[in-house]
Amino acid sequence: MGTPCLSIERLEPRALWSTVVPGPEFAVGGAGDFWGAYGRTLASDASGNFVVVRADGPHGNDEVHARLFDAAGAAKTDWFQVDAPGSNWTNYTPNVAMGGNGNFVVTWWQPDYAVLARAFNPAGQPLGPVITVVPPARAVNMHATVAMDDAGDFAIVWVGSKRGQDADLFAQRYSPAGAPVGKQVQVNTTVRGSQQVPSVDMDADGDMLVVWSSPDGSGSGIYGQRLSKAGVNVGAEFRVNTTTGGDQSWPAAAVDAAGNAAVVWYGPDAGGALAVSGQRFTAAGAPAGGEFRVGDAADTWADYPALDMARDGSFLVAWGNSVRAYDASGQSAGAALHTGTGGPASSAQVAALPSGTFLSVRFDPPTGILFGQEFILA
Repeated sequence: MGTPCLSIERLEPRALWSTVVPGPEFAVGGAGDFWGAYGRTLASDASGNFVVVRADGPHGNDEVHARLFDAAGAAKTDWFQVDAPGSNWTNYTPNVAMGGNGNFVVTWWQPDYAVLARAFNPAGQPLGPVITVVPPARAVNMHATVAMDDAGDFAIVWVGSKRGQDADLFAQRYSPAGAPVGKQVQVNTTVRGSQQVPSVDMDADGDMLVVWSSPDGSGSGIYGQRLSKAGVNVGAEFRVNTTTGGDQSWPAAAVDAAGNAAVVWYGPDAGGALAVSGQRFTAAGAPAGGEFRVGDAADTWADYPALDMARDGSFLVAWGNSVRAYDASGQSAGAALHTGTGGPASSAQVAALPSGTFLSVRFDPPTGILFGQEFILA
């Protein structure tokens, strides 16, 4: 997402949005057992094409499937299998990232604690075989997440630990063809307790932000680390949240073209109520404004949040059956809106499309079917 400017200390001025106009809802199709769980299952490219992933399958053997759509929400492919056909393993919690050029990569993990991935071109054709990020081992490896830059280079971050020991976060970079670039690195510096549920995003040139949940003495807090496109830590590990009471968890990170970022998470707000909260950062890693609550005061629905940021820094947050849009200065473009015009909704995911448009794809609890809806910032 854009050329990184790691020396920038403040956000550049950008246009302000004042309202959000929801578009019609459309069917995405397919029931996903692990839709929206533990990460990102929706991603888009610079032209507005997008990919949806889900884990499902017959006889309790969950397979990973993907489907491609154009910017108007029309399906470009049917659902196709991402993992190796005929696999005897249940495959958990897929995550997806899509580059500006339309390449995309999907990650998942198995009960034997192998972490796997596969890269695809914009037509949904594999760029190679399944990638073994971490082979089956006595170590516990899970919750892999992924980010991709405009050229199709990508990085995978996962939770790993030896049995009986605390968990750390690890990262590995890859070329667009899926070849490892450099060595596996440990992301976190602090090693007290277990580091959990990471989220990663990249700018267009490959610089990364990783955030995660970690014990902080009063429960858990949200921490972050920036890495260069060479996979080297930039600056020190830092704390994201200001409110520290209780457990802050399930963070999601998103980065714009210049490397400016937003992070959202679930936990007690300053008044002690469970809510989704957020914090913005400059490309240099400095806080931009203070911690903010995403939901309205009357909003008592809390859920794992999802987040995506447009190239200009505007962003959309989804949680439960709600979405809320923000402009590049962090100002809310109106109140939170509900997804699911035809009935209940949950586990919404979001992706930024061109021209001030965001996409939300959500899960319909009674049927398990996925539905999409565009939100236009005006």
